[in-house]
Amino acid sequence: GRRRSYSIRFEGGGNVEARGAQLATFIREVLDATGEPQVDVVAHSLGGVASLAAIVDHNLGHAVRHLITMGSPLGGTYAARLGNTPVTRDLRPGSPLLERLGQAPLPTNVKATSFWSRSDLVILP
Repeated sequence: GRRRSYSIRFEGGGNVEARGAQLATFIREVLDATGEPQVDVVAHSLGGVASLAAIVDHNLGHAVRHLITMGSPLGGTYAARLGNTPVTRDLRPGSPLLERLGQAPLPTNVKATSFWSRSDLVILP
C-alpha cells in the first residue's frame, strides 16, 4: 500500500524542461528524506509531460517505479497554438521537445500507465 504522498508546485515560469528539472530535484529530495529506493509518480496534464522529461532528461529510471499520467498532452495540444509562452511552445504538436521525448525510450524498469479519452477535445495522447 501507499505510505506517503508528496506534491510539488512548479516555481516560476520557464519551459517544460525547467519543470522537469524541478521535479527531478524534488524526486531526489524525497528519496533522500525517506530512504525509499523508488517513487511512484502520478501526474495530471502538463505534469505528465514534465514527469516524462524528468525521467528521460535526468536519468531517473532507477528512481521511478511507476509513472501514471492522466489527461497529459504527451502528443501535444492544438490549444497551445493560441499562446506564445515557453510552455505553450513546448506543448504544440510536433514541438522539438515532444518529438525528442516521443523518440526517447522510457527506461525498461519504469512501468507506465496513461489515462486519456478519445472524447478529450484538447489533448493528443
